[in-house]
Amino acid sequence: MKTTKRATFKILFYLKKNAPKKDGSIPVMGRITINGKITQFSTKISIDAKKWDISHNRLKGKSKEANEINQKLDAIRVRINDCYNRILNQNGYVSAIKVKNAFLGITTDEKMLLVVFQKYLDDFYTKVGKTKAKGSWAYFRFSFQHVKTFLKEKHNLKDIPFRELEEDFITDFEHYLIFDKKLHTNTIANYLKTLKRVVMIAVDKGWIVVSPFARHRVKKVKTNRAFLTKEELKQFGSVTVRTKNEELVRDLFVFCCFTGLSYVDLKNLTFDEIQRFWDKSLWIIKKRQKSKVKFSVRLLDTPLQIMKKYKGLGNDNLVFNVPSHSSCITHLKTISELAGITKHVTFHVSRHTCATLFLSNNVPIESVSKMLGHTNIRTTQIYARITNKKISEDMERLAVQLQNVESQLAVNF
Repeated sequence: MKTTKRATFKILFYLKKNAPKKDGSIPVMGRITINGKITQFSTKISIDAKKWDISHNRLKGKSKEANEINQKLDAIRVRINDCYNRILNQNGYVSAIKVKNAFLGITTDEKMLLVVFQKYLDDFYTKVGKTKAKGSWAYFRFSFQHVKTFLKEKHNLKDIPFRELEEDFITDFEHYLIFDKKLHTNTIANYLKTLKRVVMIAVDKGWIVVSPFARHRVKKVKTNRAFLTKEELKQFGSVTVRTKNEELVRDLFVFCCFTGLSYVDLKNLTFDEIQRFWDKSLWIIKKRQKSKVKFSVRLLDTPLQIMKKYKGLGNDNLVFNVPSHSSCITHLKTISELAGITKHVTFHVSRHTCATLFLSNNVPIESVSKMLGHTNIRTTQIYARITNKKISEDMERLAVQLQNVESQLAVNF
């Protein structure tokens, strides 16, 4: 059975005394109030102000004039009530402006949130593989689904007009993601940023004047990017696995730790993108699937040995026959357990490992940024902070170990 969201609803008639007509009569105005939101309209009725009963919102007495006008006001009230109930039953949600427009017979070309959101997704998808990444489209689609279920579960709505969006809507949606969906703070922030993009379309088009995000801050928290230390990388790469598929995934992960390739770039790597550079070394020269930024990274001995091991096993011109992402995640979990590594290992961890491995071995940050295909060096600086933190932790442990030696030396200074 369909449920509806009841609202605080009130109809009031009053005199517009500051706009008398030439004959001295005063216009009777109507006011619709729903959930504290007010809209006004003209009843097309004018009367002698002395005959108006303020407490009952109608003409005094039982004269013929009073009866006729009061009947008109009653008819208006009935029609407005009918409009209110019809809209509430159809949409499950009602606003003062909707009721007024329905009463006045005004049809409006409502710009609806989910309709525009869906078009945004459709337009984005046409650019996937050209200027946009499929992963980004999938993430935006998740955001769309959350907004859709939020409207259904919390408001019993299939969609909502942009002009009915208020800051409370954004706050309620954020609370829904936190408490109902129990999502991580940064995941919620990314979903809100996607919704904000769609809302800004409405602002740019002039469908709404003020964005409901105007005073809302999207909050994110700093997170440490997981990576494998040199010792953990050795453990992972040398662990004895049980199946050929686990062996393949282990080797592909190590390959990415030395090249910085993401899963999708590894999966699409072709022999055409392996080129001999001016230094006579083999390099990977390609564009990142995600950002379309060109990058180049030299193949060191370990990735070269892995390529040699699987040469001729890739389909068509592909360097590797990479298993599905879900299969890789499963195998990485198993391999991590066999290697005694408690971190949640994914192919993105291999990319982080590559960055920290290069930086901690004195490769300049500008070079690392270019090898990883970062669009902004500030992204690479995140890994620099990680390596600096690691150095600080190492020095702290060293200070503890040398405490006795330093105490003895301090006597002589």
